[in-house]
Amino acid sequence: MRIIGLALAVSTLALAQTPSYVVSPFPQVSGLGLVAMNNRGQAVGHLNSLRQAVVATPAGITPVPLPSGWTAAAAGGINDLGWISGTIGNGTISEAFIGTSQGITPIPLLEGWEFANGFQINNSGIVTGYAQVPNAELPFIAIGTHVVPLPVPSGGYYITTPYSINDFGEVAGWAVNSTTGQPYVGNIFKATAVPLPTGWTSSVACSINNRGQIAGFGYNNGQEMPFIGNKNGFAPIPLPPGATQAGLLNFSVNALNDLGQVVGWSDVGAWVWDSSHGTRLLNSLISAGPNLQSGVGINNLGQILAQDTSGNYYLLSPIR
Repeated sequence: MRIIGLALAVSTLALAQTPSYVVSPFPQVSGLGLVAMNNRGQAVGHLNSLRQAVVATPAGITPVPLPSGWTAAAAGGINDLGWISGTIGNGTISEAFIGTSQGITPIPLLEGWEFANGFQINNSGIVTGYAQVPNAELPFIAIGTHVVPLPVPSGGYYITTPYSINDFGEVAGWAVNSTTGQPYVGNIFKATAVPLPTGWTSSVACSINNRGQIAGFGYNNGQEMPFIGNKNGFAPIPLPPGATQAGLLNFSVNALNDLGQVVGWSDVGAWVWDSSHGTRLLNSLISAGPNLQSGVGINNLGQILAQDTSGNYYLLSPIR
């Protein structure tokens, strides 16, 4: 019943008035990559020229200092307290990290791990990531620098990568076996591979919200499409008007907010979806200005982190 209701919600287009957004540009810096945002409008990512993680707002960019002995870092998540997470490297190995804009601390590898990557951090300060071991990628969470391995779904999955984590400790990501790749949802007790609808092949969950909803992208009869669902299944998000393909950016860990709104990219521009308004192009919701190509993230205030066709970033704030 939940999946039937979900499919009906996805197909519903509302008659409500379309909201608009105020556009605030982030500083235009070459090599800047922003991947996630919190409910305070702070974004994180990396700056290629410095090989450092950064915290950014439209007012400025703060490079995060590297610890001694480490040569590069990229942030993948930021919580509402300003704690950040991501991956740090020294040319030999990589590890997940936790920290703030003032500095970061590597999360030690467990015995047998070759390297690890970190992704999102929730409001309890729990980081999610995966570790490489011989012939497999294993999921974990880290509470501070204490690592807790997570279970993998049954069914021969040798890659289990949890990109996103909500405030209840549920993770969502990608599970791969010899047959296919599909979304998965898990916690410290259990991992579940999300069943694929008929016609869908490889799919990945990028985001999970505090309602247990997931959003991601996959291939429906060869066509790339976004989706929304939960651990029981998912339904496609309709393509924006004029698009032939659409999806979520890789590692878009907060492309879904607690209101069930989703953002992503398409071959006709960035879009936002919700069950009341359907799929709308962001360029139609702003005044003349940037040509927005991708929606990167959306927070619980409805603010959107977006990127234009030139690689510049913008904060879109809804007009109430």
